Amino acid sequence: SDSDSDSDSDSDSDSDSDSDSDSDSDSDTEAPTAAQNITVNDNVGSITGALHSGDVTDDTTPEIKGTAEAGATITIYDGDTVLGSVVVDQDGNWSFTLPELSEGPHSLSATVTDKAGNVSERSPVFELTIDTTAPSASAPEVTDDVAGHTGPLASGDLTNDATPTLSGTAEAGATVTIYDGDTVLGTVVAGEDGRWSYTPDALDEGSHSLSTTVTDKAGNVSERSPAFELTIDTTAPSASAPEVTDDVAGHTGPLTSGDLTNDATPTLSGTAEAGATVTIYDGDTVLGTVVAG
Repeated sequence: SDSDSDSDSDSDSDSDSDSDSDSDSDSDTEAPTAAQNITVNDNVGSITGALHSGDVTDDTTPEIKGTAEAGATITIYDGDTVLGSVVVDQDGNWSFTLPELSEGPHSLSATVTDKAGNVSERSPVFELTIDTTAPSASAPEVTDDVAGHTGPLASGDLTNDATPTLSGTAEAGATVTIYDGDTVLGTVVAGEDGRWSYTPDALDEGSHSLSTTVTDKAGNVSERSPAFELTIDTTAPSASAPEVTDDVAGHTGPLTSGDLTNDATPTLSGTAEAGATVTIYDGDTVLGTVVAG
């Protein structure tokens, strides 16, 4: 009887030992690998596609995705705030559309929780700034670089420079689009100091209405700037010989070329384009200038 008891006891003990061994071999206490290959995609506005950590975007609900072990649960964080979770598919891929993010900087990361409940370390942080505010745009500054009249021009001016320099300021890194009416002349990126400069292809003779828009790095586009009105005039005016009038007694009135006169200061006159500057010469010597009324 004692022998049977001992045998049963030993058998039970062996059974317990086997059970403990099976339990130990089935347990999973190893934390999974952190989420891999995390990317964030902008799906809104004029600039779309994959973003890089540190980028600015106008998409307040970008898509975040990556890879992890199949069946695991991905928890997405902004700083220490949980934004949501998603289950990894059988191919090891996951994606999640973020809830609407506020204007400003965000620090996105993720953890992986496997089926056994083990939680990974946080993934590296993906820094992202939300910017949905449209930039402002100002009318271009226009500079004449061709002899005759050089320097800054004012809206409404005429110029003989068919390729004047257009310049201005905008947000650093923003793209400035230059228009003539509704025609795009070109684009330029503002420097780190916000300054930009652009020389167009030769503008046609006549009037032009120059303006700009600014697209910031997030893809927000400004309203069109006020227009800078400019007239290109590269056609040389015609000049006629002056009319000469004798104003000294003896013989007064209009003179003809080749005449003699006792008037050492005769009146010279004529016609020209309104506002044009008339330069009067005696041979190659400049006697003076006058502006046509």
